[in-house]
Amino acid sequence: MTSLAFDHLVHFSSDPASAKETMLQHGIQVIEGGKHENWGTYNTLAYFGLSYIEWLGIQDRSIAVQVDDNPLIQQLVAD
Repeated sequence: MTSLAFDHLVHFSSDPASAKETMLQHGIQVIEGGKHENWGTYNTLAYFGLSYIEWLGIQDRSIAVQVDDNPLIQQLVAD
């Protein structure tokens, strides 16, 4: 039998830095993640053991709209 485990949840955010501040007010430690130069995105992260929540936002829309090989980024741009 194969077991499943939760890895991470991606939450689209217009402002991941603001999401960080909001979560900190609720006692949830959030850190700045990284910048994804090839996708025009950036994120903040909250870890819970080996699992985490990722707030993903667009940093450079001109790059993000051109991404054609990543369905997640395409969805982020569309939403």
